[in-house]
Amino acid sequence: MEGEDLLNYVYWGNQPNNNYRYGSAMTVRADQSVQFVNRLMAPGKTLVKWHSAGNYQAQRVVPQLPELLSKQAYQFKAVMKVKPTARVMLRASFYDAQGDVIKEFQAHGNQLTVTCPLEVVSYTVELINLGCWELDFKRLEIADQGTEQNITLPTLSNPIPGQPVSVLLLETRRTSSGIDCNALAKQRFVSNLLPVVIPWQERNDAVDLAKTRIEQAIPDHGRVNLIGTSPTTNALVHQLIDWQPTWHGFTLAPDELPINSRIERYQINYRSDAFWQGAVRLPIMTILQELRDQLGVARPK
Repeated sequence: MEGEDLLNYVYWGNQPNNNYRYGSAMTVRADQSVQFVNRLMAPGKTLVKWHSAGNYQAQRVVPQLPELLSKQAYQFKAVMKVKPTARVMLRASFYDAQGDVIKEFQAHGNQLTVTCPLEVVSYTVELINLGCWELDFKRLEIADQGTEQNITLPTLSNPIPGQPVSVLLLETRRTSSGIDCNALAKQRFVSNLLPVVIPWQERNDAVDLAKTRIEQAIPDHGRVNLIGTSPTTNALVHQLIDWQPTWHGFTLAPDELPINSRIERYQINYRSDAFWQGAVRLPIMTILQELRDQLGVARPK
């Protein structure tokens, strides 16, 4: 887990023996979230277990967890709702080449910080029951300890009064964010930049999510530029543009949606075949550099 993959997403999954099935009622949704109910499960039992290594030939199990770097600290966070609240525990176990445990970390609740041992060959992560009977589980997030996990909450860094806010709409990939919001905050192309990240699992609620994020960061709305960066976020620009009469939109061509006098198309020099196949490993700085003159804002110094 390195480079621009700052945040990895792991889902419940349906691999053999990775979750507790006795007396359990499970509903797996299209977005890979899981509703799990079992009122008879004893405390201390493992609800679900993920593996970094697998043996497909013998067990039909493939790796579910990303590779970690030795001596690096990581945060594990289970995004879920639990009944009763907090009646769960996360446990991470690290193994050597003989399959023996060399280090184990555990913590009550949905978050756990670990440091990957030097001799590690594989590891597992378990979600353990401490008296809960129902879970609404979305995903397990794995990030560097210094990475802000709550990336969907936008911040407006050093706003310049009197200038419009440029809302950069971004979407995550299925397995990781691939978005460095810290680098975006330091960019020098566009002032008053507000990144709004739409997680893959939240696509169906993208309009309401984007409105909420913008209202949190810009209570008085004012002049806003909405910037689409993908087919999904292009559509979001079209849906949001009429929310406020002072807003203007920019969508990345080709944009097949109906012409709107308050939306401009823009183009970048990028391989369109890879882009339109759904890759969200975006050339974001290239987009900002292309748009800086069109946005009508002063460049930050």
